[in-house]
Amino acid sequence: MTILCSSALTTYSACKSRINAIGTQIVDADHQAEVERLINVVSGGIERYCERPFRKEARTERHAPPSGYVLCLDAFPVSATPAPTATIDGVAATVAIEDSERGMLRCDEGWGAGDYEDSMSGSVSLDTRPDTAERCALVTYTGGYVLPGDASAAVVEGAVASAATGRFTLTAPAHPVDSGALVVSVVTSATNIAVSATWDGESILSDTFAASAAPKTYALGVADVPNGVSACADLVGFSLLVESAAATATEVTYTISDAADAAAAVVRDLPWEIEEAAIVSVAMLWKQRLGGYSADVLPDRNSAIDRGMAGILPDVVLPMLAPYRRWD
Repeated sequence: MTILCSSALTTYSACKSRINAIGTQIVDADHQAEVERLINVVSGGIERYCERPFRKEARTERHAPPSGYVLCLDAFPVSATPAPTATIDGVAATVAIEDSERGMLRCDEGWGAGDYEDSMSGSVSLDTRPDTAERCALVTYTGGYVLPGDASAAVVEGAVASAATGRFTLTAPAHPVDSGALVVSVVTSATNIAVSATWDGESILSDTFAASAAPKTYALGVADVPNGVSACADLVGFSLLVESAAATATEVTYTISDAADAAAAVVRDLPWEIEEAAIVSVAMLWKQRLGGYSADVLPDRNSAIDRGMAGILPDVVLPMLAPYRRWD
């Protein structure tokens, strides 16, 4: 079970590979929760250092209207679809994206900061004058990047090399299936093949054929899947078994897709510098953990939190993050 937060800027597998590559210690399944906890800590630290959230999602923000025509949003880049909307004191305003990469939203009528009135001179409460309360801009938009953990491939593909018994068990990774129509395609050079698939232990496919160089494709509708469409969410519990009567050298390849795959694909677009900064920070924190947090494994300076030995982000990652710090 993962404990990664939704705003995690990298994945457990990426950090595991880096930690193993630098030879600090092999990370096994028992360490997953510890590494994921460090990923959460580092991801939060990077967001605080850059003064902006990174995950792409729909947001509603309240802002004090600025002077002029441009309002700076919290998350960017700003998506054009759906188009941002805004109200000022509950009245709809016409807005457009001025600069997506910098999170700038334009209102040609102006945001209304010039309409503020100061409190009356000598007022004890410092309240504004009657009917001149501070104005509020309410903006709804989608902004940020698709994080590594939110990305999904259009098609799940896999291959299994020959096995002495001619028995191949293929377990699919997570994959979006939003149409309720799962398609499984199998290609193998072996002979006398038996293909079967189960979902949560329940049989949903069974077939045999002598040989086939062309793909054998099976379309599984809602009726074939336990609990209908709800079970199609992410292929959890899906397993495909291919068996050959002749235990000869062969290979089995497969693809798993759904009828809406082209539209269902979500491509990760988080800048690589940000993820690399997260991976490096996690690896260094892991090294500190192994060294018992002694002085010889801790950096002696950390600009991210000024000076000291308790920094989350090492100096080496700060140049990677500099282009992505909030500019306003």
